[in-house]
Amino acid sequence: MECPEFLRPRLRLFLSADIVGSTALKQTRGPVDVGDLRKHYAWFSVIQGFYVVARQSLSQCWAERRGKWPDNDDCFGDEPELWKTIGDEVIFEKVLTDHRQLAVTLHCWVEAVEEMRNFVKLRNSSLDIKCAAWLAGFPVRNKEVVLSHKEELENQDDYNKSSGLLLNEHYANTESSQLSIDYVGPSIDIGFRVASYATPRKFVLSVGIPYILALTSPTQSGLIGDFRIFYDGSRPLKGVLGGVNYPLFWIDLSKEDSIDYHEDRLTGHREAARDDIRRYCDAFYEEHDIYTHRPFIQSPTEQQISKKPEWWDELHSNLIKNFYLEDDSASEGPAEGADLGIDQPVDEDKWQERVSVILGLLSKFQEEDSDDKSS
Repeated sequence: MECPEFLRPRLRLFLSADIVGSTALKQTRGPVDVGDLRKHYAWFSVIQGFYVVARQSLSQCWAERRGKWPDNDDCFGDEPELWKTIGDEVIFEKVLTDHRQLAVTLHCWVEAVEEMRNFVKLRNSSLDIKCAAWLAGFPVRNKEVVLSHKEELENQDDYNKSSGLLLNEHYANTESSQLSIDYVGPSIDIGFRVASYATPRKFVLSVGIPYILALTSPTQSGLIGDFRIFYDGSRPLKGVLGGVNYPLFWIDLSKEDSIDYHEDRLTGHREAARDDIRRYCDAFYEEHDIYTHRPFIQSPTEQQISKKPEWWDELHSNLIKNFYLEDDSASEGPAEGADLGIDQPVDEDKWQERVSVILGLLSKFQEEDSDDKSS
């Protein structure tokens, strides 16, 4: 059974940049006269300009780096695109088709963030930029959500089917597609939680990023190179991964002449070694495999992180079957109705068996409760 285009496995990188100090700027006193009006609403000009500079600087950094290595298509792939803006934050996304693209894209992002920082500081010295990055694998753990005003999605009983058809059209011709797409899932939630720990110095990362960077050979130093990655321990992230402690890795954006750099020399705070990062991440994925798994890429050029979890193919196959199920309420019901939160259709006999087990347990609990009351 052929896999629909929208269900093909994709590993997405998300890049976030946020203005630090904008809230205080927006909460200054209201204008007293016309002369104060322009000063009072200066924050709007900063934010609007930040949106523009973020897109322009990332695109320019990408083009310049791409132009220096024209024979390295596999290390670049498609240029990152703007996903959304949220208040003072911009988020870009990119599908990775080769693990080396992660390092290349992060280098472009770090350069672009420096341009964003220069822009906001020139307008107000109290402002700064903080940033974060995370990975999300599709379509098993995370999903694409169609945000469209088209009539095709109105009054539909099976949104799984109708959105899938629209997504297939979108991937068939992405350049002319007018479809608006959002992303949801545990990896997206983790990304936003991790981003809350970012500072102007600490470019925070979801665990899959330092894992892949530790596996990426820093050859062609100008193209891939190394990053100064630090580790801040692990902490529970509210509402994700069952509350287990999540590791906080970050890329150091401080300069060698900064006070942060000199303070690290005094305190002995050192960057993490590549081998130590890899071993830690391996242990993290092994211990928490019920909630997460190692990132992987399926493409003709990928050789380093192509291995999928053992359970993944079966679950993905059920996703494909579920999409092709006919909407026949007299037999199996609509495809979306068969999807019970684990991305696979459930056989009716198995469902009845589960119901019987649940009823049996309820009966047992009631009997035990009656015995306790009588005693």
